[in-house]
Amino acid sequence: LKSDRWLFQRLTCSLDLRLLKLLPELEAEVSLPTSINLNVSSLLGGAFSGFDREFRARQSKSVIVELQPFDVIADMEAFGFARNLARAKGYKICLDALSGLNLPLLQSNRLDLDLVKIFWRTEEFVGTNEATHSDLAEAVRAAGSTRVVLSHCDDERALDFGRSLGDLRAYSTEQLV
Repeated sequence: LKSDRWLFQRLTCSLDLRLLKLLPELEAEVSLPTSINLNVSSLLGGAFSGFDREFRARQSKSVIVELQPFDVIADMEAFGFARNLARAKGYKICLDALSGLNLPLLQSNRLDLDLVKIFWRTEEFVGTNEATHSDLAEAVRAAGSTRVVLSHCDDERALDFGRSLGDLRAYSTEQLV
């Protein structure tokens, strides 16, 4: 699936439809805020409207919608419309699966995001040169360190690296929303 991005996109859109149908029922017993990974087209479709209606009837908790960079840049106009639609309904928007290379390029303040999520990859971040680290720290500063999530942290080096980028902290889900 990783070799064909468009096939992967098609498959995840199908999974989105199933998730949006089933999630309101499954979430009834969970009290924590929810984070769901969707495609831009799924936010614009009727399944999301149905999800919102059902979910809001059963829940009052916050929901973070996570979007993939590939999906966002594929159609910026659709992303902007979907972001505004979701935000008007009370959802937070997070750009998911960022790397140290694409965070500085995507400028989260221009995309008007609530959160950005960087995936920790030891081989990518350990031993980065000064210029790369500086670019990444500047991108974190521009986004606001309280709006950046460093995920997949599997050792102390990840935590130290996060702190070196602008004092990123570990936040609970409740503090993010």
